[in-house]
Amino acid sequence: MGAMVMVLSMGRRQLTLGSLLGVMVMLLVLGAGFYVAEVQSPPVHGGIDACADFTTCFDCVASTSCGFCPVASLSPPPSVVVDASSDSTSNSGVCYPGTAAGPAHAACAGGGWSFDACPNTTHAPGYVILAALFVYLACFATGMGPMPWTINAEIYPLSVRSTAISLSTAVNWISNLVVSLTFLSLIQATSTYATFWLYGAVATVGFVYLVYHLPETKGLTLEEIDGVFQVGGGVTYEPVATDRTL
Repeated sequence: MGAMVMVLSMGRRQLTLGSLLGVMVMLLVLGAGFYVAEVQSPPVHGGIDACADFTTCFDCVASTSCGFCPVASLSPPPSVVVDASSDSTSNSGVCYPGTAAGPAHAACAGGGWSFDACPNTTHAPGYVILAALFVYLACFATGMGPMPWTINAEIYPLSVRSTAISLSTAVNWISNLVVSLTFLSLIQATSTYATFWLYGAVATVGFVYLVYHLPETKGLTLEEIDGVFQVGGGVTYEPVATDRTL
């Protein structure tokens, strides 16, 4: 409902670009929040089995099968190698297999087992991530959610409108499927912050493209919209002065 009210007053182009700009900025902020959270996370200096590849507590506890054990609570078995040459501090540790109930190995015996969150870390990055997520959803819901469907229903000639809308709808949902299927794989292959920065980069490319190629169709009939796309060059992007409100 809010998007419908805003499109009547702002127009398709302004609302779409404003929404996409907000989405783009929030994706970059989300990436920055995850980056700061990982940088501030206690370092990991060893691990066992599938948990041996993690280098920070942030990545360790992000795994569904691993948890973090601080050095102060650690009695390392021979299979765990702690890098003695590193700047180990009291908040560093190792990454063990385990569950929320406790580690799978008795070496973490000092009661310092952390499975869901890292110990002794500030919550500020988490608050930033949460706030950015809410703003992202608000920006998406007011523009990038409904506007593509609105614009998509207007821009095609009548002779191909049904086919074009069907194809664009299919592309939309296939793209959603690709993002859903590759999200966790991207995080594992790169990192959480790199994944959000990648999405932010894609949004930036889309924003720049639409700035130059998305006309304002507020107040135009379908026939007039056809004329906008038929004119080569010199297309105005200002709202058309008319008594029509849609």
